[in-house]
Amino acid sequence: TWIWQPSFVVDNVGEVGKWNSIKIDSNDYVHISYYDNLSGDLKYTVYNGTSWSTSTIDSIGDVGRMTSINIDKNDYVHISYLDVTNQNLKYATSDGFNWTTSTIDNVGEVGWYSSFVFDKDNNIHISYYDQTNADLKYSKLEVEPWIISDITGDSGYSDMAIDSNDNIHIYYMEIGIDVLKYAFFDGLSWSFSTIYNI
Repeated sequence: TWIWQPSFVVDNVGEVGKWNSIKIDSNDYVHISYYDNLSGDLKYTVYNGTSWSTSTIDSIGDVGRMTSINIDKNDYVHISYLDVTNQNLKYATSDGFNWTTSTIDNVGEVGWYSSFVFDKDNNIHISYYDQTNADLKYSKLEVEPWIISDITGDSGYSDMAIDSNDNIHIYYMEIGIDVLKYAFFDGLSWSFSTIYNI
């Protein structure tokens, strides 16, 4: 049975906690990415079982909305997020000591509602929304640079998962008409279907 612990404040400096995302590493440490609405920064906190350690990851412009956090097989932390100032998809990663940030996609107003997974080879796969063209986009990183492609033109908010065969699964909402859709990639081609149509 679950034993619920009392809630407690992780961060109360500024207007924090929006656009949060959470993952657990192999040591059961808790990692959370989130947005500071007051300063417009990407923030991150980790709980090591005893205490929380909080830091600002990116503060150049208005950055950090719509975060998605994940942990790779080496327990390194990765975060995708929206750069509102430039309307770009950005990416931050840590080797356990230092953070680096970079821009993945800067063509149009991109980077909304990103979600990402790792495959068995530790390659990164990210889905996100291109607001300029109303496209569902997909990026993959094996070696630099990122491979970027448009998946479909009737997209919106998305979430991504990967199965044991490294097939990509994305569900997404078609903006404006509330239709839930599904995209599947078998490594060679994409297929699409409608899950729910109001």
